[in-house]
This record gives sequence, C-alpha cells and structure tokens, in this order.
Amino acid sequence: MARGTGTGCATEARSRSDAAVPEQRYEFLGTSDEHTDCAMCGRTDLKHTVACRELATGNTVYFGSECAETALGWRAEQLRMAAQTAQRAAHEEQMAESRRRSNEDFAHWQGWLERETGLADVGCAADALGGFTAAQAIYHAAYPSA
Repeated sequence: MARGTGTGCATEARSRSDAAVPEQRYEFLGTSDEHTDCAMCGRTDLKHTVACRELATGNTVYFGSECAETALGWRAEQLRMAAQTAQRAAHEEQMAESRRRSNEDFAHWQGWLERETGLADVGCAADALGGFTAAQAIYHAAYPSA
C-alpha cells in the first residue's frame, strides 16, 4: 500500500476544524415520564420525553427522543447514555435521601427510648418497655406520624 504525502489529510482536518460550530442552544437535563408532549414537533402521548434547558431563557423544554437528538446535536447513543447516567444519578439521590430519612427516624426512636428508659442500648431499652413490639406501640402512640 502506497503512502500519501499526508497533505490531503492535514488540509481536510484543518478545513473541518475551521468550519463553524453550531451554537449550542440547549443543555440536557434528564428524562421525564410526566411530560408527554414534544415542544419541537408537537407529538403528544409520548412514553417519555427528554428535558432540556433552553440556554437563552433558562426555561425547561421537553422533546421526544428524535427531536432531542436534533436540538442537542447528539447521536442516539449519546442521548441514551446521558439518559442512563441521569437516571442512575436520580436513583442514587433518592436512595441517599431515603437513607437520610431512615437515619433521622432511627435517631428519633433511639432518643425517645433513652429518654423513656434511661438506657442507651436500643435492645435493652426496648426490653425494658416489654419488648420491641410493645416499645414500638408506645412510641407510635406518642408520635403517630413516626
């Protein structure tokens, strides 16, 4: 195979890099099952949409997948990967919030047990109140929303 001088490749690369880059108008935010209409083409009853922030206004707009690819200038695979990453991050955030609430609830329960019995150990304190089930019944009577 003969080697070329390389000038064609360099010229081609230079002309590609000198080409105008389209202005980015939208920023990917994630996906939504709540919004089912595409702001670009008007399709309705979509299974899900892609949420994007319009950079000029800051408004959130929702597109169908194909219109989102066009608006963002992305290929389908890029959109799919960004959506998966956003879903994973949202799930992790939900899990962290759930753990935080659970830890708060346990700390409240533990504090209540210690105040009621004077015992710092949860198991011993629950036993002192007649066992775990009895202790929980007393706790929920005192704090119905807990």
